[in-house]
Amino acid sequence: MRIDLGRPTLVFITVCTKDRVPWLACDEAHRLLVETWRRADAWLVGKFVLMPDHLHLFAAPRLGRSLALPGDPLRLGGRLALPEEPIRPDTNLAPPGAHEAGFAGRATLPRSRAKRIPQRGGNLALPDISVERWLRYWKSQFSKSHSHADWVWQSSAFHHRLRGDESYTQKWHYVQENPLRAGLVSDAVAWPYQGEVYALRW
Repeated sequence: MRIDLGRPTLVFITVCTKDRVPWLACDEAHRLLVETWRRADAWLVGKFVLMPDHLHLFAAPRLGRSLALPGDPLRLGGRLALPEEPIRPDTNLAPPGAHEAGFAGRATLPRSRAKRIPQRGGNLALPDISVERWLRYWKSQFSKSHSHADWVWQSSAFHHRLRGDESYTQKWHYVQENPLRAGLVSDAVAWPYQGEVYALRW
């Protein structure tokens, strides 16, 4: 599936394991994460790489999505997911993995706002789900999919929205080389815990 973004919104995200416990780079976690991201598709995951104690991914919002459809993962507790408070800046938000990936600073995202689009002869209010809410959701769903007591996420995450002059391809190549720089492989392409869930065009 290819996503054409009229006004691009592409976000680089780093998520760490709690206390940097190195459980993440394994076949089971890799498989379960891809399955979870395919279901939790309010945001679409593009390229990603798993390190032993953190992961990096790129994601874009999925637009034109109806929350009224049966089985929608964002119907939380039987109610529609509603806009949240704005994300406030946090000077300690960026974990160590974000800096080694070549990103610094912090980012804030705008408050979610409902949109109305015509569908089936009527209008449906479609809230944009914040990246923070999406992150909480898929981490929760992943945790429910396994029985490993030590597979726990750090509660916070680092996210940085790519600017118009930033290259998705160049940033991915830098991120992809993290296993090489860490001495885990001799060829970055050979690292097995990486991939692409959706092909995002920047």
